[in-house]
Amino acid sequence: MKNREGFIAFSSILLVSTIIGVITLSVSLNSISGAQQSLSLYGRDDSLYLVESCVQDALLTLNTTNALTASVVLPAGSCTVTLNSHTGNNWSFTTTGTLNGYSRSIYVEASRTTTILITKWIDQ
Repeated sequence: MKNREGFIAFSSILLVSTIIGVITLSVSLNSISGAQQSLSLYGRDDSLYLVESCVQDALLTLNTTNALTASVVLPAGSCTVTLNSHTGNNWSFTTTGTLNGYSRSIYVEASRTTTILITKWIDQ
């Protein structure tokens, strides 16, 4: 009879320990997943900030020289500028930048007279 009681006690402890282990593992994996998603959002935000800065630099160059360069180099990184169309005072271009593996693009339509008037700005 004592062997049977010992077996039941051992089995109960083993079962409870397994359940606690599974719950702990599940909570840990969920926390890691949440942290990875949070870091991913920061990476996407950082790449967006880079591309927005490159667009601003491209618009400044367009305003001062009436031309666009093929790339913009900033301390945080670099971007490519692709001219989509240029008719008269109307310009459209796409700026693409990659930072820490996250790539973002912004499509811009602008009109240049004595100043720059942005008519369209689309985050892609």
